[in-house]
Amino acid sequence: MKLIIVIAWVFSCFNLSLLFITSRHSRKIVHLMLVTLLINIVVPMYVILNGEYNVSVTSMIFVLIIYNLITAFGEKKSISSGHSGGVKLIMASLIVVNMLTVLQLLTFDIERYDLFAYIFFSNIIVQLIILFFYNVRGIFEKEMVINLASFFSVVNSLLGIAQAATGKTFLANESLYLYRDNEDFLSRAVGFVGANNGAGNLGAILFPVLLYRFWKNKTVLNFAILALDLVYTFVTFTRTGYIAIIVEMIIFALFLIFKKSDEGLMLKKTFFAVFSFIIAYSVCALFSDDVLNLYNMLFESRSETQSLRFIQFHKALAIFSESPFLGVGVGQYVSYTLMNHFETDLEIHSQWINILVEQGIIAFISYAAYNLTLLVLLVKKCRGGDVWFGISLFAGYAVATNFNPNQYYVINIYMFYFIVCGFIFSKDNKSCKGGWGD
Repeated sequence: MKLIIVIAWVFSCFNLSLLFITSRHSRKIVHLMLVTLLINIVVPMYVILNGEYNVSVTSMIFVLIIYNLITAFGEKKSISSGHSGGVKLIMASLIVVNMLTVLQLLTFDIERYDLFAYIFFSNIIVQLIILFFYNVRGIFEKEMVINLASFFSVVNSLLGIAQAATGKTFLANESLYLYRDNEDFLSRAVGFVGANNGAGNLGAILFPVLLYRFWKNKTVLNFAILALDLVYTFVTFTRTGYIAIIVEMIIFALFLIFKKSDEGLMLKKTFFAVFSFIIAYSVCALFSDDVLNLYNMLFESRSETQSLRFIQFHKALAIFSESPFLGVGVGQYVSYTLMNHFETDLEIHSQWINILVEQGIIAFISYAAYNLTLLVLLVKKCRGGDVWFGISLFAGYAVATNFNPNQYYVINIYMFYFIVCGFIFSKDNKSCKGGWGD
């Protein structure tokens, strides 16, 4: 029955993409395509390829292949190709990563085919997402991406808060995730992600978009959406998510303080920043017992993974030296450590170090190259007064993904590139504006 639903869904998307060519209102068709992509990100449908090894693939791959094939032939009159050089570098870097992964499959003894396929297909989907947005560049508005991300954030936040209140993880995609957190001493929200640490990461990824939206259109509704995300992130009890949001807020605050303004206004901003710090410090001092209890709950009473992560990083880097060029195999770190060093360990709690160890230095450089290119393109897109957005988004993502196994939280990965590419390849405006009511 599930296979029939997947086939019907893919067929519907095929018809939708045909409309891209035949319809005179291709902008609306692209908007519908963006909606279907978001649905695939939030509620993915999987088809089992091999039951013996638990290998499956999401329908999102088929949908994106169809979209890319048809939009590649779509008419693109007066559409800027200024991103073509950057996109070529991005595609080349991703191809290198995927080719090295296939080489591992041909030369390595793979113990965990499920994890191997899981990460391999996630890399393929990222490449297809970037290619899709490039193919429809200039045909959709950035506001559409902001609205979709905001709507998703509201639903996810309400779901997460309800999960924390009831202790039930209803509507979470738990069965689709091969790695999940095992800390159950708290009723921690998992949202749509299905894992509490991944849920905290998602809150941090969405925060800059919602802050950007509120900054551009200061309404009660936009503030409520932003506040909901903060509450949701808090009830995930994910320390990395907290730190990522703090980093994002600091970048935004520095933008407010040091953006071009006269000397008198600069002094006022500096005074306001110092005054805010004093108030925050005073509140913490006044409620020191509550702050200490919160600290104990988040750090002292939690599992040992927090204190052991740097020990794990040291061990992982030592294993990297054993196979620096091709890595130990995608998704194979735990089994490699067990079979070659007779030690048990968790999945690497850093996406960057995981890529370095499991895929090797060449793949890591390629990964860094295409992400750095995307950062440059995003900063250029929102140059001037909104340059903080791109820096904040990437900085928060870097923090959030490097202290837990974000490589297995694919909703976070897809949502991040959905937002980044949605901004980069949206219709050009003289200034980077966003949000409902602009």
